[in-house]
Amino acid sequence: MRAFGWRALFHDEFHRVTRYGVGALSMTTLLLLAGCQLRRGRIIDSPLSFDEQSDAILKIVPPGTPRAEAIRKLNEAGIEGSTPAHRSIFYCDVWDRKNGTRWELNVALLFDEHGRLYKVRRSEADTGIYTPGDSSAESAPATGKSK
Repeated sequence: MRAFGWRALFHDEFHRVTRYGVGALSMTTLLLLAGCQLRRGRIIDSPLSFDEQSDAILKIVPPGTPRAEAIRKLNEAGIEGSTPAHRSIFYCDVWDRKNGTRWELNVALLFDEHGRLYKVRRSEADTGIYTPGDSSAESAPATGKSK
């Protein structure tokens, strides 16, 4: 037997609103998240070599640039990055290009004890097979000794 009056009306109205409201909210959230992902684009490998990436970044932040200024300039140029706890390094991760493409970068900026940029190196180590007698520094095994 169904109740009449304001309680029944409130009960029916409450269930109608929550049933459709939750569905509408879920759909809106899903579309919003999908739109954000599509707007940003997917990340692709940079078509530039490490040397070309380094040169492009050094045009934005030349050696001697203070750390805070370097990160600000990189962000203004569309370069996103990350910093470990010790703050003497900044990893350039993604470059949002003006044409909408997003490039994955392989560049790390090194800062001296005064917080100034002094060196650029690869973010990720190169790996390969070591061949005895190969004199190239990049293929030599790590010994803990610096040259």
